[in-house]
Amino acid sequence: MSTVVEAARGAGVRVFYSRHMFLPKEVSGVYALRTAMAWQHVDTVEAVRPVLLPGSPSVPWCRS
Repeated sequence: MSTVVEAARGAGVRVFYSRHMFLPKEVSGVYALRTAMAWQHVDTVEAVRPVLLPGSPSVPWCRS
C-alpha cells in the first residue's frame, strides 16, 4: 500500500484515510442489517454478529 500512497502523492493526488465501524444492531438501519446478513450468510437479524464496534479494542479511536 505504501507504493500506492507514494505514487499518488508523487502525482499530486490527495490521499485520505478512513476507518469503518459497525453500529450496534439496536441502532442500525434496515440496509445495514440486510447487508450484514448477506455478508455473514445468516437468515435472521439475531444471528448477525457485529464487529468493529465503537469502544472495542479494534476501534480504539472511537470511545462510546
